[in-house]
This record gives sequence, structure tokens and C-alpha cells, in this order.
Amino acid sequence: MLHIRLLGGFAIQNDAMPLTGFHSERLQALLAYLVLHRDAPMTRQQLAYTFWADTTDAQARTNLRTLLARFRDALSNADEFVCFAPQTIQWRADAAFHCDVIEFQNARAAALEHQRAGETAREMDALERAVKTYAGDLLPSCYDDWILPERETLRQEWHAALENLVARHEANRAYARALEYAQHLLRADPLREEAYARVMRLELERGERTSALRAYHACATMLRDEFGIDPAAETRALYLQLLRVDQANADAQTTPRGQAPLIGRDAEWARLLDAWERAAQGQTHFVLLAGEAGIGKTRLAEDFAAWAARQEIVTLTARGYENTQTSAFAPLAEWLRHDAVRQNFKNLERAILVEISRIAPSLRAEFSDLPEPPPITEAWQRQRLFEALARALLSAPAPRVLFLDDAQWCDAETLEWLQFVARFDCDTPLLILACARREEVDAAHPLTKWKLALHRAEQLTEIALPRLNEIQTLALASEWMQETMDDADAQALFQETEGNPLFVIEMVRDGGWGTGDRGWGTGDGGRRTTNGKDALLPQKIQSVIQHRLALLSPNARGLAEVASVLGREFSFEVLAQASGSELDALVRGLDELWRKQIVREQRGEAYDFAHDKIRAAAYNSLSAARQKILHLRAADALVNVHSENMDAWSGQIAQQYERAQQPKQAIDYYLRAADAAKRVYAVQDTIQFYQRALALLSRGDERAAELNHALGDALLMGGQFNKARNVFDVALASTPPADTRARAQLVTKRGSAWSSQRETSAALQEYELAEATQGEPSADWRAKDWAVWIQRQLAFAEAYYFAADNANNAQVLQRAQPLVEKNGTPHQQIQFLRALGRYRTRLERFVPSDMTLALSQEIVQACENFGDKGELASARFNLGFMRLWRGELEDAERELHIARAAAEAMHYTHLNVLCQVYLTIAHRKRGTIELAKEYARSSAALAEQMDIREYKSAAQANFGWIEWRAGNFQLAQKLCQDALPKFAKTYPFHWFASGPLLGIALERAEWGAAIEYVRAMLTPPQQLLPEPIASGFARAVAFWDAGDTLRARQELEHIAADAKLLGYL
Repeated sequence: MLHIRLLGGFAIQNDAMPLTGFHSERLQALLAYLVLHRDAPMTRQQLAYTFWADTTDAQARTNLRTLLARFRDALSNADEFVCFAPQTIQWRADAAFHCDVIEFQNARAAALEHQRAGETAREMDALERAVKTYAGDLLPSCYDDWILPERETLRQEWHAALENLVARHEANRAYARALEYAQHLLRADPLREEAYARVMRLELERGERTSALRAYHACATMLRDEFGIDPAAETRALYLQLLRVDQANADAQTTPRGQAPLIGRDAEWARLLDAWERAAQGQTHFVLLAGEAGIGKTRLAEDFAAWAARQEIVTLTARGYENTQTSAFAPLAEWLRHDAVRQNFKNLERAILVEISRIAPSLRAEFSDLPEPPPITEAWQRQRLFEALARALLSAPAPRVLFLDDAQWCDAETLEWLQFVARFDCDTPLLILACARREEVDAAHPLTKWKLALHRAEQLTEIALPRLNEIQTLALASEWMQETMDDADAQALFQETEGNPLFVIEMVRDGGWGTGDRGWGTGDGGRRTTNGKDALLPQKIQSVIQHRLALLSPNARGLAEVASVLGREFSFEVLAQASGSELDALVRGLDELWRKQIVREQRGEAYDFAHDKIRAAAYNSLSAARQKILHLRAADALVNVHSENMDAWSGQIAQQYERAQQPKQAIDYYLRAADAAKRVYAVQDTIQFYQRALALLSRGDERAAELNHALGDALLMGGQFNKARNVFDVALASTPPADTRARAQLVTKRGSAWSSQRETSAALQEYELAEATQGEPSADWRAKDWAVWIQRQLAFAEAYYFAADNANNAQVLQRAQPLVEKNGTPHQQIQFLRALGRYRTRLERFVPSDMTLALSQEIVQACENFGDKGELASARFNLGFMRLWRGELEDAERELHIARAAAEAMHYTHLNVLCQVYLTIAHRKRGTIELAKEYARSSAALAEQMDIREYKSAAQANFGWIEWRAGNFQLAQKLCQDALPKFAKTYPFHWFASGPLLGIALERAEWGAAIEYVRAMLTPPQQLLPEPIASGFARAVAFWDAGDTLRARQELEHIAADAKLLGYL
């Protein structure tokens, strides 16, 4: 059966198989039009005019014929679904298909019938079916005139269904269900005050005053920012009800005034719009707003986000937080919670959902059948996670803006993902907007590396925000005060604030106008305090902020102090437990903080401080003893509230215990946080958590060796090889001499660090030392002993393989084989077979024998029995690789396609690159240039995305071959000459680049250059060329070296035809 999805996006399957031919939006629109207008035949003229109203009739009919031909190609059994008459076209009434729009319409019709019949329960069932089916707007990427009214009609019907469900459930006192649908309505139309009021009313009915309060705060902020008005009387009445304030005291509960006006940022605004124009043209672009604290970076970015929302650009917001040990990818987790993203989850492949559940574990509650994702232990698995996150966040059709505030405090993993996205092929325009404090980003900061990479790719617009001049400062203050300031006051204000917008607003907010005693002009505007983090804040401004805090009620001030310990962002539930306050006091105090603009509401259930300087002022006002007590309360509150998602919060809990001077608990939670970070390959977080735990260990703690070992592993995983060796040395110093297994393992890992740097000689020395340390295998060894020994033999084999040292590799493998077969785990046995296969392939100079081919088939069978999909896909690739060099092109392509499909399904991009590179070579060998070009393009894009030097060079060389075959010698020569030196010396396929260069040299009669290319191609460890090419090339070199240049040239000319036929030239 044909399944068609038109709501929230487009998808089509025939008998559960996706139809890939419908990638064109015009084809999708045609299919939708036919299905939605299936009740009557349409003339071809009518269809042509509908789709091409702005062209001539003749051109429109031509376009329609072309489109219908493509439709038939995309849907091979199209006649079973569409009646193509000479003059008319109609979707067949007897067609066997399913469409979500029709299902939605049928459910709405059934609900109306049951309503008329008074069958309330059945009506509600039908309404819930309709709401569940409506996954989003009708074909949101299509903007044809015909679809707009149909889209709006369906949307209004969905709204009506939600309204009915809210009313029915509320009447039945099922407030939780009513609230669920009310929140759907609010998300669908966040500018309707009635939607907020309905949520408030239902929250109050459930007894959830805090949630009702947050809904009011969000409503008042929206009305203030969007329309410049206060909430209506009915909404205010609900607000007073939840505060339990009498009408007589209602005047004190004022709505806070709006944001400060945006002054002096016209040039910066224009550059933001220019950056969006670049992104809208299809190239992912980044903008970094840089400047000091309080300069207005966030204010400018929020104005841009509001503008983007008005253009129907989906804007996702997240921020970094100072000195909080948040879990890796915390901003991505925040973006994943956005409604526009979550609504698309049901359209994602299961494999993607499994991956992103590492970052958003709540997904497993929504999709109960999702399995736990396996730990990430290899770099390619991390790339799979990166790609899954990109698809989850960016696959919906609407344009995207990702806004990251306070990027200077962002975790390194998120910055790496953003760099990955720069190379990711997005389906939609994407702009990534970040704000960072310039004074906190030095040369060693991860953001600096991120900036340099994006500048090189010409994908970054960096905008530095200057301070306001005197005229702009006066304008900002006057706008905020809504009165004109005299010249003397303006000059004093500018001298005191030096044009920093935050300082201007805080000084003006502090008041004193008209009293003649503002305390300004004292000349200390340039002075800075020296108390640590506030060193950049003028003393006067600190006094102003402290004055604001002093004006709070004791209840609100106490809550601000507790919140300052929790960090800039906090939830009501954690604040309640950490403060120990009664509910009434919490509600009133939090509302006062919101009204006085100390805190503001955030997405979800969170609040945060209006600016981090306010949080810092509240925290610095606490005594050391009070800070210690509150940190302990905060730690205990986080443990209680987040007991079901402890991994994501362990880092913050550990930090709270550390600041509460509770090292034992802090160490335990840092280790738990390190384990959680390791599972998502968040290397920098893993390193930091281990370092913090080690710093808290008391002298002589027996865990020192174990933790240093773990830290060394993390450094090794993160490519910090020199540091890893140093840490392994520290671990060795703490490991007893009698523990020879642990000591041998540490020495082996020192060798692995050398091996990763291709320092093979140093690596082999370490492995030899480790062999001597652990001793010869013994009958009384246990599984852990064997695991260490076998891993070292595999390390030996890898080092010898990359050194092209076949003799020593043979000795290692021969000695290890019976012991691995007897004592190795199934995974180690597969790794050993792979090592054996690599050795044989290198020995045979990449012309695999029957024995080596049989070994590759054995590895495939072993992987099928082992049950690891990644291992099996790699084994399939290896089998195709072997068949490719045996000249079994059809079988090779089949295996490579199987491996490629598996790699794409698992988002195993590294393996996908390999498959596409060698599929290109298969088509070079066949001479099918167009297919070679197709695979060269896709392999180049993936290799660039993964930043794999060897395979970027291979793709470049393949492009060179394509240009050589097209006769574009100059471009071909440049491509291949650029690619050739980038290959490692032991990479056996230099001929990818040197082959076309040889062909060009022969065409130009450059015989000396041709001979040198041939000589290099014949030299081990280069692949052994097939006959008669190898012997012909060898004769040509021999003639040349003997001085017989004529016969050398004749031999080269004679054999070149064979080499070209087989794709070497």
C-alpha cells in the first residue's frame, strides 16, 4: 500500500519502502494536489495554470508534461493511482493508499457526527485521533497560491479540535488532559493572551500555583515586548488569585516595564541582516557578537530573534553558564526541547532517536520502545551522534536560527558540533548566532579555534559591539526615563558609565532624578574593583545593583541569595527545596523578583537572572559560612529533584558539594559525571571531571592510580598524547610493583600515545617494555590478564602494519593466534582476524589471494554471529575492498553498496566515506565517468565533513582523473599534484593521483617525468599493479635506466592503453 504524509512535512512509502524519486518540491506539490482534489477530474489546462500561472499557456503545458513524466518515473506503478486521460487527470477512487490529511479529515467528520448524536465519549476519541494525526502544517515548504487556503483550513480545524478537547476535559474535571491540549494551543499561537489565561486557569484548578505564575510571567512579558500593553483584567484577576492578594493591594503588583530600547546599533543590525541573506542563499553562516559584559550583545541578538520569528524563521535559544559543571552538549539539549524540534521527532528514523536520546534521555519516556544507546568508544561513533543531532535539529523544512548566548562559557563538545554543522549539508537555510564576552576569550580558549576554522571557511561574520558615545548614552537614558535629561546630568552619566548600556540602565533605574543628589560625577567611573570576577564592574555600578537588592523584601532577597548559589538559571522545584520556604512565600518572593526585573522566565519551567552581574552581586553579598550552607542545600536539592536523570546533573551536583567543602560526595559525583561524559565521547568534559576528582583526593588515597589511569585514557581519546603519557607516568608511580598487569597496561597505553603520533619506533619500545613487565603468558592468568596481553599484541600488529614491517608483523600474529583463539573475547577475536587480514593484504601488496579473500568472508561470518551492526558493516566493506583489488568489480560493488547502506542507516559517516571513495575507484576501473563523478562528489563532501585528510586527498585525485579524461589537463594536473603529497608514505594507492599525472606527462611527451611517476608506482609499499601493466612499466624503467630512451618511450606508449582501460590512467 502507498503511504503519503503531507502534514508537517513530506514522506512517501510504497509497501514500507521509501520512494526516493519525490525529492523535488514541485513533484510533492503535484502529488498533494491530486490527492486533495481527488473528487473530480481536472483538465490538464487547469493543472498547468495552477502550477505555472505566470508563464504562457504553451510553456505551462510543456512544464506539465515534463512534470508528469518525472511523476511516472518516481512512482513506477503510477497508473494504479492516477487516471491519465488525454484531456484530464484524476486520482483514482479505487486506489489503495493512505494519506494523513484524509485520516485527519475523516476523524474531524466523525467527531461532528458523534457530537450531533450526543455521543460524547466517541466524539472525544475522534477528536484525539484528529489531533494525533495532525503532525504540522500542510506541506510547510510549499508556498504555491493554491495550497495556502487549504493549509489554513486544516490548521483552523486542528485548532477547533483542540479547543473542543480542552472544553470537554475541563468539564469532566480532567484538568491534566485539558492542560495538555491547552498547551498545544499556546504553542501554536503564542501571541494570544487567552491561551495563556486558559493555561493559568487549568494550572490553578490542578493546584499548581507555581506553574500558573510562570504562565502569567510569560504572558506579561510577551504582551509587553510584542504590543507594549499590560495583561487584560481577566488575566490579572487570575494572577491575583494565584498570589492570594486582595484587590485592595493589587496596585502593588505591577508588571515590570519592557526592555531597554536598542540605541546605536544600526550598523550592527544591518550586518546581521546581511548575514541572514547569506544563510538564506543556502550556505550555513555564523555570526559572533563580541563585546564586554553589559554592552548589549544579548539585547541585539534577542531583537534579531524576534525579527526572525516574525519572518516565520524558527529560532532556537540556549546559553552557556559560568562555573557550572553542566553536562556535555547542554545547549543542544536545550535546543532539542524546543517545540518546533520535538514536533518533528516522530518523523525521524529510529536510529536517530536512539542517538539523540544520549543527550535528551526524556525521549525514552516519549518513545517507550527505544533501547538504551550503546557507549561511544570510537571517534566514528561520535560522528554518528553529531550527524543525528544535526538531522534532529535541522531536518524540518522551516529556516533556522540557532542562538547561543554566553558562548564563552559553552562546553567544547557543543563548539565541536557547531563546527561539524558548518560542513553539514542542511536541507534548510541556517544561521548560527553566538554572543561572547571578548575579555574572557584568550588565545587558548576553544572559541578561538572555532573562530579561526570558520574564518578560514569564510562562514563567520564577527561583529564587535562598541560602547555608546555621549549622544547615544543620553538617548538611551531619556528613552528609559521617558523624560529629557539636562546637559550636566547627561555628561555626569556618561562619565560614570562610559557608555556601557547595562551601566546606563542600572544608574537610571536607581533613580534620584530631580533630587539633585544622584551621587554621580565623583570621578570613579574609570576605577575597577579587584574582587575577582567583578573586576570589570565599576564600583558605583556594583553599589547600584546592591542597592536594588537591598530594596527587596526579606523573603525575596533570601530567594535571590539561594538562586545565586544555584547558578544563573534555576527551576522552581530546586529553588523550593534549596530554600526550604513555604509555598506561599515562594510564590510571592519569586513574583517579586520577576516584577523587580531581578529574574526573568525562560523556556520550560526555568527562570534565570536578568544579567549574570546581578547574580554575582547577590552571591558576593553572602558570607563564606552562608555560602557553604547554601551550596550544601543546593547539592541535596539537585540530588532529590533529578534522581531519575542523575547523569545529566552529576557535574553540577559535584560542584555544589565541592563548594560546600564536602570532598567525598564531590568526588563520587565527579566520577559519575566523567562516566556519563565518556558515554557520549565528550572528551573535554571527561578530562575536566577526572581532574577535579583528582584535585580533591587526599594524600595517599588508593584511588589515585585508578583515576590517573582513567584520566590518561581520556587524554588519549582526546588526542592530547603528550599529556596522556605524562599522566600514565603519574599513574605508574602510584601503582604497586607487584601489580604487573596494571603496570604493563599503562606502559602499553604510553606506546599507543606514540603510535597515534605515528612515532612507531617509540611505540614499539614501550610495547617491548610492557611485554617484559607483564611477563610470558601463564596458565594461571585470568581474563583481565589475557585482555591486557591480547590488546598489546593487537597494538604491535597495528604498529607493524603502518610501518609496512611485514616480517615482524608475521611473528607477532603467529605467536598470538592460538592464544587469542583460546583466551580472547569474541570482539578481540574479530579484531585479531582483522589484523591478520591487514597483514596479508599488505604482504600481497593489495592484490588479495584466495586465502585472504576467504579470511575476509570468515570475518563477515564472525561479525554476523557477534551481532554488532557497526562491526558487520565494516566487515562488508572489507570484503568489497578485497574483491575490488581482485578485479571482481560486480561483487565488489555489491558488497560496498551493502556496507554503504548500513553506514548511512547507522550514520557511520567514516565508513560511508570509505565506501564512496572505493566505489569511485570501481567506476574508474569500469570507465563509467558519470557514476565516478557522482561518487567522487559525495565522498568529497563526507570527507570534508569528517575532515579526513587521506580521503579528502583521494577524492581530489579522483576529480583530477575525471578532468584528465575530459581533456582538461591543466586542472587535472593541479588537482593531482595537490593531492599526491598529502598521502601518507605507506598509503598504497598513490596511483589515484600519479596515474592521471602519468597520463598527462605522456600526452605532453614529458618522458622523464613519466618515468619518475612509473618508478614511484612500482615501488613498495605501493599496490602491485596488474599484468601486463606492472611488467610493461618495469621494462620501461629498465630501458630508461640503461639509456635506451627510445625503447622506454615505446614501452610506455604501448602499455598506456592497457593502463587507461583499467582506470589507472
